[in-house]
Amino acid sequence: STNLRGRTFVNQGTVNRSDGQLEFSPETLIQNHGTWNDANQGNSYASQNSPQGGLLENFGTFNKTAAGTLSFASGSGGPGFTSHGIVNVNQGIFSIHRTSTFTGASVANIAAGATLLLRDGTNHLQDGARFEGAGTLAFGDAGQHHINGTVHADNGWHWGGTLQGTHTLQGNWAVGYGASMATAGTTTIAAGATFTFREGGEHRLQNRSFVNHGTVSHTDNLIRINATSTITNHGTWTDSSGASFVSSSDRVGLFENHGTFIKTGANTLTMDFYNGPMFSNLGTVDVQQGTLQLHRNLAQHSGSTLTGGTWIVRNGATLWDQYTTSYTINQGDVTLHGTGDFAGFSTLTQNEGTLRLLDGKTFSTTAAFTNSGTLVIGTGSSFGTTSTFASSGTLNLLGSASATGGLTNTGTLVGSGTLTGNVVSSGTIIPGTSPGLLTITGDLTLLGTSQLLMELGGVVQGISYDHLSVGGTLTLGGELIVSLLDGFSPVSGASFDLFDAAAFSGIFADLTLPALTAGLSWDTSALYSDGLLAVGGTAIPEPSTYAIVAGLAALAAAAWRRHGRVR
Repeated sequence: STNLRGRTFVNQGTVNRSDGQLEFSPETLIQNHGTWNDANQGNSYASQNSPQGGLLENFGTFNKTAAGTLSFASGSGGPGFTSHGIVNVNQGIFSIHRTSTFTGASVANIAAGATLLLRDGTNHLQDGARFEGAGTLAFGDAGQHHINGTVHADNGWHWGGTLQGTHTLQGNWAVGYGASMATAGTTTIAAGATFTFREGGEHRLQNRSFVNHGTVSHTDNLIRINATSTITNHGTWTDSSGASFVSSSDRVGLFENHGTFIKTGANTLTMDFYNGPMFSNLGTVDVQQGTLQLHRNLAQHSGSTLTGGTWIVRNGATLWDQYTTSYTINQGDVTLHGTGDFAGFSTLTQNEGTLRLLDGKTFSTTAAFTNSGTLVIGTGSSFGTTSTFASSGTLNLLGSASATGGLTNTGTLVGSGTLTGNVVSSGTIIPGTSPGLLTITGDLTLLGTSQLLMELGGVVQGISYDHLSVGGTLTLGGELIVSLLDGFSPVSGASFDLFDAAAFSGIFADLTLPALTAGLSWDTSALYSDGLLAVGGTAIPEPSTYAIVAGLAALAAAAWRRHGRVR
């Protein structure tokens, strides 16, 4: 070993170390302004019987070049390590046991398979510090790990000790095993960064604010918070843990989602029933697999009303919100796929927000149902009530709907599906999906304020132009508005079967028809008996066409005269 107790050693050239130990005292200072190459292993930098054993301060380049472990520790003490420059961990483990500081000017390059390990001392990572490479920056044992400002790590792994400070983490980070984040401060995951709650013991976030603008994955074990904890997600949070969010008492602490919260995995994720945080969804919750249990913790549950948020429940998944009252009013944005189940939603009687039934989803009720928002019934999906159905919002019907007591439409009915029952409309009906076929099996009554919008884009019924099929009596009224799609220009003799019914009555108060080519006109003689709109007349060529024809005639006459003189 080499005794440097009480000595200051300054390198401005190149130092190569391959064997032995450097012994420090509290007064020992090594300053590297040049290149320091260390191929040593074991407790190479030691301070016998001194808990604060001197300092190696790097302003230049410090290279760990050999395999194995290079340690800053021995006995009851060890020297500190501060870097303002470059640290290259090319192989093995570079382990700092007592104290370390990486300033904002420092860069640590950690090669694949190598590790920079900050262990059981006090470690400071300052604003601007960077840890790059495919290797691992590890925080371990009982260390107090202070991170302040913005710090970048390509592969940060916090498996022990306590994370402290207020910081923004860039790159890729993970926490697990015995690590704790239960201190006052704010951890922010930067946009584009990733953070993973991994295997091991519970993840402790008491007293801490955790803000995500990047991507968080929660893959294992519970997350524990308390009354002063907040988790705010502005990015993407994917949870496959099958664990719980647990608080110090009932409904204290807060998980607030402004981004996208995704539940994956065929397991159950729980906002704990007895001691869970409040959950507020101001963004999107996407339950893709398994069950998300919110119990009594949802901020958007007021009485029997879902007051907001965007909620997606995929085929086979379940969103469970356990309150004493089930939902009767939806003011949120809810999409249900196939067998996906939003528990408590089967009692819904009013949709004031957006409700989408997709991929074969079935919704049925015996109660009267009102829609003042947007109700989408997708292809293969169905909606049914054995009572009345009143819609003052938008009803987008691509699948099937039924209303034993009839549908009263004062809003907009659009789509290419089938509605079983009678319809009375003072609103707008738009058959098709530009264009398409809308079927009503019962009677349809168009009142004086109604509008029927039909689009023509060709001459194939229900495919290139809209068609309305009524199984009962069609009572006409209000306004018929016909428009042309994609530059379509009907020719003389074209006819369009706009609607059919078992019987017709009434007439439209107003007809709004598109302009035709000069010389053509609309023929409405069979509109009120057969639903036919035809085109008659003879198209008159444009003036430019006359000029072309005249010019061709003149050329032909001149050619004839020349031919005659030659003969």
